[in-house]
Amino acid sequence: MSNTKDHLQSYLSNPKFSYDLVVGVTAKSVNSTLKTMLSKNAPAPKVIWYGQANVGDPVLPMDPIPGVDPFAIASGGTPPEALLTSPFVFAIKAGFGLPPGVMPGDLPDILVLSTDSQKVKYNMFFNTFQIATLDWGRRGSYAWSNYTQPDGSPYIFTYQVDMNFNSADPNDKFSSLPADVRNQLLNYNTNTMFSVQQLYLDLNNAGLQSMPQISGVPSNSPVYEKLQLDFINTYWQTIAQAGQFVLGYAVHSNSGTPIRTSLQPTSLNFMVSPYLDDAGAISNNNQLYTLNYLMDTESRQLNVGGPFIWNWVTESEQDTYHGAMAVRREVFANYLNAAISPYLASIAITPTTTYRQFNAGFSWSASASLARTPNQSFTYSPTNDSRVANYSFSASSHHSDKSGLISGHYNLDSVASATIDIVGNEITITLSASMSIDFSNGDLGAADVVGTVGGYSNTIVLVVNVHDDGSITVTDKAGYPTPKILPAKLSSGFMAGVDGVSGLTDRLTANYSAMTEAMKNFGTQVENYLNNSGTKWIFPGGQTFAFKNVAFSAHQDLVAQLTYVEPS
Repeated sequence: MSNTKDHLQSYLSNPKFSYDLVVGVTAKSVNSTLKTMLSKNAPAPKVIWYGQANVGDPVLPMDPIPGVDPFAIASGGTPPEALLTSPFVFAIKAGFGLPPGVMPGDLPDILVLSTDSQKVKYNMFFNTFQIATLDWGRRGSYAWSNYTQPDGSPYIFTYQVDMNFNSADPNDKFSSLPADVRNQLLNYNTNTMFSVQQLYLDLNNAGLQSMPQISGVPSNSPVYEKLQLDFINTYWQTIAQAGQFVLGYAVHSNSGTPIRTSLQPTSLNFMVSPYLDDAGAISNNNQLYTLNYLMDTESRQLNVGGPFIWNWVTESEQDTYHGAMAVRREVFANYLNAAISPYLASIAITPTTTYRQFNAGFSWSASASLARTPNQSFTYSPTNDSRVANYSFSASSHHSDKSGLISGHYNLDSVASATIDIVGNEITITLSASMSIDFSNGDLGAADVVGTVGGYSNTIVLVVNVHDDGSITVTDKAGYPTPKILPAKLSSGFMAGVDGVSGLTDRLTANYSAMTEAMKNFGTQVENYLNNSGTKWIFPGGQTFAFKNVAFSAHQDLVAQLTYVEPS
């Protein structure tokens, strides 16, 4: 039985949420995976030079001087003449990564989540950081300083990052960013959009960051002054105003064709959800707070609601799973509708009857044909129970004729119904169809035929499983399908054989038997369709996550637990 606060309480159809797709990952898993990524694939350090043409002029980026390495000149050393006669003021050499001399577990979290729903704390640190500065004094005197981040004592810059990506919100920072930068942040390539590399790109956009606080350096030291003056006041504030990435960390692009998935996000925003304890109160266990990717799939403007009232990962699961992905009930029901509806034609039988009465007595003729009716479809059921779709069908053909005082008729009525229920990890499809006849050749009931031509019902239960790549498969549950055939049950007059009515009903029964044979194959056809490599359901993010334990929530969202694939 699931915990009342776990992922199986997902309720995305709640009007407070109404997101088509959600990915929720814990702060603990994000930080562990980010540190792994930075230890294995840290970007190369970047070198930035700044100069000042004249005293009092702005300090601006400048081109490096060929053959001069300011970071090789120790503090108090003598810079070359080419540097002294240039506009050089300072240079920064910095590279993201795990600082040397510090174990990853001893470093602070890179991402810190709190009860602020759309702002996160980001600790930026470096595997390489140097500032080389040239300060001029009176009468041509100068001071040359070279500050290097010491091993075991990293410089840490702490920002608050605004993760509100709603460009229609006048209070967000995202809307003021250049269009090309917004496009890099709104990465809809499902191969990479959930990756920690992409998240790191988001965090390192200076336009989304607050003024940083520096730690790891004494506030009264010369290096603190240089970090504040040169790195923050000159470099960082310049790129923040331009909405650029810190140290040019634009490593991802939206190019490349995503691996086929069943959902293509078109709107994206973020929300933090705190961890709820067994009593439903907000816990102080920030490691289990989740960063949630909120997505729609139809280019709607996405409105962020309050935090979720369930946990994507419980405390007992934190070392096993990193988060969960949920698909809103209606979205998956629409997929099932599109997948299964084409097979409804096998139970949607439209009869056509003709009847002719030539003269009094026994001179008459009758015929009938049965045809499958295309373009049948389930109707989504919005009620909050296991039933997600309904289907009903009826078709009739009534034909009569009269000759003198004798009249006769030939009526066929066809009805069919189907439902889809989802609960646990099972999809249950129920089918039923029947056909009835009302025939009279006008001989005062002597050759009438009334009753059921035949009927059919079936219950198909498909067990849903998920592969690491996000694709789901279905298999028949033991004991299912359960086809049941209702035989013909007809009453006819004593002269039916003379009138040829027996032959008429025999032909109808043969036609109906052919139709029921098609219905017997319904389950196999649906199962084959859902398992087909070109049409089966595939969660987005299979390059980033391994998926586990797919199931339907108490509110019929499709939910799978997940873990990060180790970043390369």
